[in-house]
Amino acid sequence: MRRSHDRLNEAVAAYAPVAQEGRDRLFAIAERTAPYELNLDEGALVLDGHRFAAALLGSLSRASYTWLWAWANPAIGPDHPTSAASLRLRDEIGPVRGWWELEDDAFPLEGVIDAGYGPGASVASVAATTIGAGAYFGVDYGDGIAYLAITDPAVRRTPPSALTLPHRLRTAAAAVPGHARAQALTYAREHGISADDHGRSVVLPLADGVVVLEIGADGSLGEIHAATEHSH
Repeated sequence: MRRSHDRLNEAVAAYAPVAQEGRDRLFAIAERTAPYELNLDEGALVLDGHRFAAALLGSLSRASYTWLWAWANPAIGPDHPTSAASLRLRDEIGPVRGWWELEDDAFPLEGVIDAGYGPGASVASVAATTIGAGAYFGVDYGDGIAYLAITDPAVRRTPPSALTLPHRLRTAAAAVPGHARAQALTYAREHGISADDHGRSVVLPLADGVVVLEIGADGSLGEIHAATEHSH
C-alpha cells in the first residue's frame, strides 16, 4: 500500500510563496537557462557567470519517477560534504515535522503535488526552505533532475514590502489554491513577521505598512488590502 504524501503536500502548499520568492531572487541575478558548472566537492554552482554556494539535496529519476536523497546516492554517500544538508533533513527535520519522505533514502513521487515546476521541485522547495536556504535550483542531467539548495548570501531572504507582498501571495495562491491562510502564516514565520491570525483574515504588519488578507471558507485567497505608511 502506497504511503500518503498528505503532510508533505501541505508543506509544499504552505511554503509556496517563500519558495517562489527564492527562485525570483536567484533568477534576478542569473539567467535560469544560462550555462552552468557544478562542483559538489567545492559546494559551488556557477550559473550565468555567477558563483553560488550550493549543496545537493537529491535527485529525480525519470525512469523510476522516484526521489533519491544525496546522502543515499551511491555516487555521493553520507560522508561527502554536500550530503550535510540532506542528512540534516533526515535527522533533524523529518522526524519533527512528520515528513517520512525526508527520512527514507528514496520514495516515489507519485502523489506529490505540483506547485508549478514539477513534483521534484516541490520536494526541493520544502527541503531548501526548511534548512534556511535562500533558493533551490534544478539541474537537468538527461536521466533526471538534480536539485540543489542555494545557500549563498546573495539569495538570502530580505524583508517584504507592503507594495510587493500582495502579488507574492496571489501568485502562490494561484499555483496551489486553497491554502491561503497557511501560505500567509508560513511566509510570515519564515520572515520573522508577527502575523495576527483571525481565521478568516490574516494581518501582516510590515516595516513599511500593513497587509490584510481575506480568507474564503474553502481556504481560497480573497481580497488583499495593503496600506503603506505613506498611504493617505
